[in-house]
Amino acid sequence: MNSITKEIFYVSVFTLTLLALLFWNIIATYAYTDSYEFILNAHNENFINVFIQGGRLLYGVLIKSIFVTLASVESLKYVRLVSFFGGFALLITLYRVLKFYNIKSIYALSIIVLFACCPSFNIIIIWSATFQVTWALLLALIAGFLAVEFKRVAAVTGSILLGVVALNLYQPAYTFFIIPVFLKWVASKDGKLLIMPLLVHVITYALYYFIYKAYLYGFDLSSLGRSGISLKFLEAITYFFTDLFEIAARSNLIFAPKFWRGFATTLVIALMLFYHFDFNTLNKKYYSKVINNLIVVLGFLIVSMLPNLISDEKWVAFRTMNTLFLLVIIHIVFGLRKVLKNYHHKLQLTLLIVIMIGSFTSSYYNINRGFIAIQTAEFSIIKSKIAAASHTFSQIYIKPATMNALPDMGYIKRVVTDEYGRFSSSSSWVPIPIVKMALGQEERGAIKVEIYQDQIVSKNELLIDIEKEFKNYYIR
Repeated sequence: MNSITKEIFYVSVFTLTLLALLFWNIIATYAYTDSYEFILNAHNENFINVFIQGGRLLYGVLIKSIFVTLASVESLKYVRLVSFFGGFALLITLYRVLKFYNIKSIYALSIIVLFACCPSFNIIIIWSATFQVTWALLLALIAGFLAVEFKRVAAVTGSILLGVVALNLYQPAYTFFIIPVFLKWVASKDGKLLIMPLLVHVITYALYYFIYKAYLYGFDLSSLGRSGISLKFLEAITYFFTDLFEIAARSNLIFAPKFWRGFATTLVIALMLFYHFDFNTLNKKYYSKVINNLIVVLGFLIVSMLPNLISDEKWVAFRTMNTLFLLVIIHIVFGLRKVLKNYHHKLQLTLLIVIMIGSFTSSYYNINRGFIAIQTAEFSIIKSKIAAASHTFSQIYIKPATMNALPDMGYIKRVVTDEYGRFSSSSSWVPIPIVKMALGQEERGAIKVEIYQDQIVSKNELLIDIEKEFKNYYIR
């Protein structure tokens, strides 16, 4: 093997080991929110309609073909493995792209480790319903690389086709297209290089929109409300800086005390600004250049979330923020590289290893304590209560958890968006499907399931109180 092949081999082994350590628990028996309903309803003829209406035709076809074969929550671990290996392929491809732009191996490795440990990447692995996102991100990354590095018609056409596929899998993932474009710009600071790839980017969106409207017409369906476009740009940009950027800047410290999250945000902003300044060159012409560069950087940051920002539905979750997280992480590492450039190689290596270990530790906590342990316990509670019932019953009442149940009982500090630190049953559409999935296939049709609303529970009925049972058996 030549040196490049050896390096990729060792990085691949390291990355696969890292992911295996982080995500080993995805083989546990659990689901999350939509997954319960998907297993129950995938066999219905109109199951795919909501995905078509949301502009994700390919995702709808895939999720129907996969979930219609699943009979139990136990099988979901195989779906999560699809996302796991997509994530592995994405990280190795990202490493190759970083090396293509002459980023030193240790810094390229730091970027993929910090990205692998960020909440945005984590959630698309541990939630079964996002099995397609890692692959959509990979397609978008390749599409961006083709657009920025090759001017031939075949490459541009390939980029557009890959982009349309990515958009039909998961629209927010297509913004990953800009990562190679950003790296190319950083290497040259030549704004003219942005014209061609950004034109391809716009053309891809336009083609996708035309295809989307065409298949809505073909299936005789209307678009979802969230697919509407809002022209309130000032409101969108304000939302970006007051919410989204602040979330990405504090990286994966989602359960840390407020002070540490604030400190992390301040440090990240300082590193980002430091990277773009050269304090040895202070003159009017230089300041003008710095301001222009910062405007371009802000443009990239905003474009990373543009589909969400111009949507009528402004709410954004971690799973939509991969591109923004990666742009911030690249700036963190580049800023550190500039800070450490005059120090000994061993000191640089030691500090980067400490940062990577800290990021891994935080991510491991987020994944397991903040998500998998909660979802596993919730489903286990329902299964155990049904199995332990000392009498036959024809009715089950479920008392779902509230959104803030876990922080209120002291299990975890706070809820972050809709994904971490909360029970699935706190979503209104989940309680009945989660109980039905805990029942056997024959029992689902015979036993009635309702949400508990202070009804009197008789002897042949069963009440499952999620919060009460969790406090009794899982709070230590």
